[in-house]
Amino acid sequence: ENLYLKSISDPAYRTSFNYLTDVRDCTFKSTLDDVKRFAGLVRQSPVQYSIKQAILTNTPNETQIAMSHKQFTKGYRNIEIFSVYENAVEWLENKTAQ
Repeated sequence: ENLYLKSISDPAYRTSFNYLTDVRDCTFKSTLDDVKRFAGLVRQSPVQYSIKQAILTNTPNETQIAMSHKQFTKGYRNIEIFSVYENAVEWLENKTAQ
């Protein structure tokens, strides 16, 4: 949570950028309540729904966390989950993909 809040308060942070979050090979020790609490922070952030976020995953655990995040931020974030980097970048660069 602290890293997220620090990131969005950084003057270099742009709310108009699409972004890719690579969680491949991460070890999550988060509970479902942690994911819900983080989603609450996301819903309060200045990032607009039109911004796209691609999440790269590699394991079932990473995918489950990413899917929960996507579900809890529905309507606040335009999120897709990928296991292939090139597919994630292609989706982010596609101006008509929503």
